[in-house]
Amino acid sequence: MTLPENVIEASVLICEKTLREDDGVFSIIRLVDIFFVTLQPGTPRERLSVKMSVLFRVKVADDTEHVLKLVLQRPSGAEAAIAEAPPAKATSQFVDVPGGISGVAHVGVLAKEMGTHYFKMLLDDVEVARTPFTLRERSKPVESEEPQP
Repeated sequence: MTLPENVIEASVLICEKTLREDDGVFSIIRLVDIFFVTLQPGTPRERLSVKMSVLFRVKVADDTEHVLKLVLQRPSGAEAAIAEAPPAKATSQFVDVPGGISGVAHVGVLAKEMGTHYFKMLLDDVEVARTPFTLRERSKPVESEEPQP
């Protein structure tokens, strides 16, 4: 993927939890790329939700307004918009540091499909980053035939 000339850096991080500290800095708790889904008897897979937090951010070399979007792409190719930030200019606390735009989405992904999914970040409707994650059915534990002490 070739980035537009004005994009310095773009990233999508998937984790268990994000914190925004008092100084505006994000803390990322437990980066994750595989989520195990435990099927419940009598509950359709499509009703199970896998909770995650997605931090998406971009640094650009201009001072115009941009729109950031986060899109979920399933293994089948189906896509759904997850989050869209209102138009914003990339900002920085310091004059000599490139400005950025960031967002956090707290997401519950329905376990409709197992396999590798992607969160894609679009800047002004152009894909600038993608990160994979996998939903995998948790295997049932194998019961030992020998008695446990």
